[in-house]
Amino acid sequence: MPLNSLVIYARDIEAMAPFYEQHFGFRATTLPGDWILELFAPDGGAAIMLHPASKGQRGGQSVIKLVFDVEAFCRRSEENGLDSAP
Repeated sequence: MPLNSLVIYARDIEAMAPFYEQHFGFRATTLPGDWILELFAPDGGAAIMLHPASKGQRGGQSVIKLVFDVEAFCRRSEENGLDSAP
């Protein structure tokens, strides 16, 4: 199962996004009213989601979260005999 997204908690999202766009070719997008900025790689693969860090969050403390495709996980789990129904 491929890695779907990587969440990075950041103090200044607007300053971080251009770095990934310029040096790695990512394309930035955000939904109206949403505070998460998503960066998509030109060749596919995992997206980077820049999420505002809380005021009390220190650097190095839960600043990255791995996000996997939940639907693919459920399909694969069911194929392996795990019942994911509530």
